[in-house]
Amino acid sequence: MSRIMKKALILGIIGFWIGILIGLTVWYLSSQGEPGELTLSVHSVLELLAGGLYGAISMGSSAVYDVDRWSILRVTFTHFIISFSGFWVLAAIQGWLLINNPFFWLGVMLFIWAYITIWFVNFLIYSQKVKEINNALEDIKDLKNTDENG
Repeated sequence: MSRIMKKALILGIIGFWIGILIGLTVWYLSSQGEPGELTLSVHSVLELLAGGLYGAISMGSSAVYDVDRWSILRVTFTHFIISFSGFWVLAAIQGWLLINNPFFWLGVMLFIWAYITIWFVNFLIYSQKVKEINNALEDIKDLKNTDENG
């Protein structure tokens, strides 16, 4: 198993449990702390498992950012496709989002906007790192030329 696949698996497991914890927190808060409201039904277990799957998909797929030979655009787009597909399928199964619902399209637009922002921030960060590396290489080149001439 490759290093990236191992990382995806580990992150997916961690993400699953974080998703479960978030689901439990939402479940508790939505019951407003009333003991009678905290009954575990088949539906609530399925909702918790769906929350775990959301977390597993989101965190596990972040391992694609470790694929060094891919561009920032390709990595971001790949993560977007994996995350959005998982979100869309799980939301459709749970009956949360219907295509004719305007909130579905709002969610799609917010998802796209988030990934454009992620790509742009990564682009700025890596552009700065490339500039720093190029400056360091120029300094090394200048130092080497000084040693040869002097």
